[in-house]
Amino acid sequence: MVAWSRIFAESECLCAINTSLEHDLSVWAVVDRKLHPAGSVMSCRFSTSEPQVGLETAVGTACGASIRITVPAGGFVVYR
Repeated sequence: MVAWSRIFAESECLCAINTSLEHDLSVWAVVDRKLHPAGSVMSCRFSTSEPQVGLETAVGTACGASIRITVPAGGFVVYR
């Protein structure tokens, strides 16, 4: 799994690629805690698995602020 984020004008996008071609992977991905306090929500804006688009996940407190994401095998997701 490779995950990264970009912040533009006080808005953050989290992108992740699953390098495994065989298994979906779920991980906690760190986000900016000033932009995403605990309990706030990020939503999946793009996924190579169409049913994920629009799903929301709450920001937790692991590592300051993080969200739990699942990336399809060989896939890509974008959360905002």
